[in-house]
Amino acid sequence: MAKRAERKNINARTFYGVEGTAVRAPEIIEFPIGREPERKRKPKPVSEQVRKNRARIGGMDLFYVAFLAAACVAAIVICINYLHLKEMKTTAEVKNASLQYELTTIKSENDALYEDIVNSVDWDALRQTAEAVYGMHAAGEDQTVYYDAGEEGYVRQYREVPSGSGGG
Repeated sequence: MAKRAERKNINARTFYGVEGTAVRAPEIIEFPIGREPERKRKPKPVSEQVRKNRARIGGMDLFYVAFLAAACVAAIVICINYLHLKEMKTTAEVKNASLQYELTTIKSENDALYEDIVNSVDWDALRQTAEAVYGMHAAGEDQTVYYDAGEEGYVRQYREVPSGSGGG
């Protein structure tokens, strides 16, 4: 039991050595637990310029911390504004889509109403009334004057059309 207690406090390592073709017997080196063998390291020589740079950089002073905090706040504000603008854009796109749908619906209703109005007019009765009541007659071919409207698609009449011109 005493050996077990001793073994718990000791960290044993086995090292094997080779000499020629024969292997030596294992050599056990014991270290107390929690302590590793100390290896001595030689500090590298540091140049004067490196020491000056390290001293100049030093650490984070108050100005540097304030600058980093301001940069972080600015980045957060920019991100929040970006998300707000993106939300506004999405809302506008949804509203635009609903207005487009409403416009299409109103156009189709308007076309249907126009067709109903055109179909509800009795053109023969209208012609008979115009001829009988108002004394109107349909224009003949000799009364029709044709003009080239150009590219505008319509003609404005600023004065009387001369009686000898036209024809077509």
